[in-house]
Amino acid sequence: NADNLENRDSCYNCGKDIAMLRVIVNKARHHYNLALEHAERQRYQQAITELISALELDRTFVNSHVVLGTVYAKMDEHEKARECWEKALALDPSIQKAHKYLEKLDLVIEVRPWVDRLKLVTAVVSIIGIIMLFMIFFLLKSDPTVKNYTDAIELHQQGDIQGALQKIRQVRKT
Repeated sequence: NADNLENRDSCYNCGKDIAMLRVIVNKARHHYNLALEHAERQRYQQAITELISALELDRTFVNSHVVLGTVYAKMDEHEKARECWEKALALDPSIQKAHKYLEKLDLVIEVRPWVDRLKLVTAVVSIIGIIMLFMIFFLLKSDPTVKNYTDAIELHQQGDIQGALQKIRQVRKT
């Protein structure tokens, strides 16, 4: 139970050889550092694999629990994230990040259904708007009366009253 300096090979209290323990702890830290790199690059599955490896070597590695919870949260696996943060707090209740993340998680779980509904409504309204724009564009483009009206206006502005009247008669026929 003694804290040993990183460079010591024997325990302060009992004098037993702890070199292998140091190797295991360092290997766990190595997996943790790789996980941070993967998480930063949004390779979440690889990050999870590395964090689980770190925790298999050292179950008391609090930071691994915290980061694993964060990665799960980014993947919308909220219950797994909660479990990880609670394990971290069980090991060290003073970890402020875990407390903060649990508070945020509760807010996310509370607000998430409303956000999902808003996204759905926005998507439906957008699709309806796009369909309506295409319909208006298609109707205006393919309607010969619109072309005849614009031609009639143009002919009238050029002073060709007879040509404009002829276009208006074509509009009446269609």
